[in-house]
Amino acid sequence: MKLGPGTFQLRLPESARQRAMQLAQFEGLSLNQFIALAVTEKIVRMGLFNPYVEDSTSKLSKFRIPRH
Repeated sequence: MKLGPGTFQLRLPESARQRAMQLAQFEGLSLNQFIALAVTEKIVRMGLFNPYVEDSTSKLSKFRIPRH
């Protein structure tokens, strides 16, 4: 299956998918909107509070996450 730009398949454990669907419905969102919001919130948190993440204006455009 060929996916368009900005599209990708996501595999979630069934229990996580069901819980995400419940939370999305509670918030009045589609599952897609809920997951997009969750990913965006995570990126913002990492960008604001993780000194190992460089912003998009730097020479490094990839996340630099320390490995423990």
